[in-house]
Amino acid sequence: SMAPTISPTVYDNVSNTKCTYTKTVVTNNCTPGSAGCSCTTDSPPGTYCTKTDTTTPPVPNYIAGATYATNDVVRVNGVDRFKCKVTGWCSNVAYRPDGALSASAWASDGTCP
Repeated sequence: SMAPTISPTVYDNVSNTKCTYTKTVVTNNCTPGSAGCSCTTDSPPGTYCTKTDTTTPPVPNYIAGATYATNDVVRVNGVDRFKCKVTGWCSNVAYRPDGALSASAWASDGTCP
């Protein structure tokens, strides 16, 4: 007879900390003096303020028709990672990461454990 084995771990994208990526979001025209807001005075005359936030979210599964931005990372087949190269194209199903036109919009970004 065979000894019982441990059941496989169910993948949980919400709490999975083994497959994350660094996401940087720059917000223009933040409120001067607010936390994280940095302002400069440039030419043409004016004050320009930006805020940069960096997070490490889990890598989500690719969803056809979802909105993706440059540098967003998705996974296909549970393990293959892809990074968006072109904001408008990554959201177009014709350029899906596992499709024939993927190289125009997505770059291979390794694998998830």
